Amino acid sequence: MSPDALAPGSVRIDHLWKRFRIDDPPQRYGVAEMRRLKKLLAGDHLSGWRWVLRDISLQVEPGETLGFVGINGSGKSTLLKIAAGLVHPYAGSATSSGRIGSLMDVQAGIQSDLTGRENVLLYGRMLGYSMRQMREIADEIIEFAGIEDAVDRLVKHYSSGMSVRLGFSIASHLEPDILIVDEALAVGDADFRLKCMKRMREVVDGGTTLLYVSHGLESIQAMCKKAVWLDGGVIRSAGTSADVVAAYREATMGAIIDSDEEVVLEAEAERGVGYSKTGGSKNISLFVASRTERAAEITIGLSLGEVDPFVTMNHHVQLKPGPNHFTLTMHDLPLAQSRLRLWATVNDSAGIALCSWQPLLWFRVMGDELPPPPRGVSRMAPIWIRSSLAPVS
Repeated sequence: MSPDALAPGSVRIDHLWKRFRIDDPPQRYGVAEMRRLKKLLAGDHLSGWRWVLRDISLQVEPGETLGFVGINGSGKSTLLKIAAGLVHPYAGSATSSGRIGSLMDVQAGIQSDLTGRENVLLYGRMLGYSMRQMREIADEIIEFAGIEDAVDRLVKHYSSGMSVRLGFSIASHLEPDILIVDEALAVGDADFRLKCMKRMREVVDGGTTLLYVSHGLESIQAMCKKAVWLDGGVIRSAGTSADVVAAYREATMGAIIDSDEEVVLEAEAERGVGYSKTGGSKNISLFVASRTERAAEITIGLSLGEVDPFVTMNHHVQLKPGPNHFTLTMHDLPLAQSRLRLWATVNDSAGIALCSWQPLLWFRVMGDELPPPPRGVSRMAPIWIRSSLAPVS
């Protein structure tokens, strides 16, 4: 089907197959080519290839948000590259209609031998904008990327984070019909990722179709109504993002494959609740996968981002083999306005660690801001205590 037959913002993939050649070990020049030629002459057209995508079919309507989950090597990035027109399929078809803004990796679409400003203008011209139109919105793009001081410097001298900020800012500000984002935001700092999520919501609310790949399952659920789970190049599950993420999490945690730890931890904030209030409560879904049945102690901590928490909570539980699901409720939060990181670990009954102390998620507390501490004094925790001070006569 031609792009003209689809409404702008539509993506259609029909029975798509893609394969890549298996790299041979380093050999003398011409040896690998001679071996492949012998196989072809012998009628062997299949060996030496790895199938990355197998008979993939899906349709995305204008304005829909579709997330992709799966382990590394499952075909997510390749599928998005084909949808963006960057890679050709072996068989089947992929049609995307309308203007595409894509951020496939750190340097996607960015020319390292041009300055940041020149990249903004070039990208826009490639998408059909006039030079006048690009000059009108260039300052907005540069300001969002936060590279005002480096915009006239060659991009090859940018850090990875600066390149990501520039690429995402360009892709999201040029009013694309389809926005494709593939894990590149993981390179940026936490504040910029939050800024990008807000910008993506604004773009999606404006009617843009979103194709989004991330290993952050919470962000998939937050950004996408639908999701696809790719496993070994085939679609293993497709449906609402909540259902697909739940199935993917259960399968990956139940297996505990390629893990040296006895226990695997994951957490998910309560859906639909973006923040908690001072004095309120916070619900966290905690998923614990164990190799065996055992008594254990789960230790949970809160910090402002650093490894050392300012408060910890301990809970004794009985783990069964495979996945275990708990709801952690933190009552009457005595916390002022802050952005907190939740950490956790699991110990056995003898106090031996079954998994490492690890960060699980961020969440926000909304409330009064704490006044600044005295000069030269560091506040270690955003604890909010209601207090009064009265004179004594």
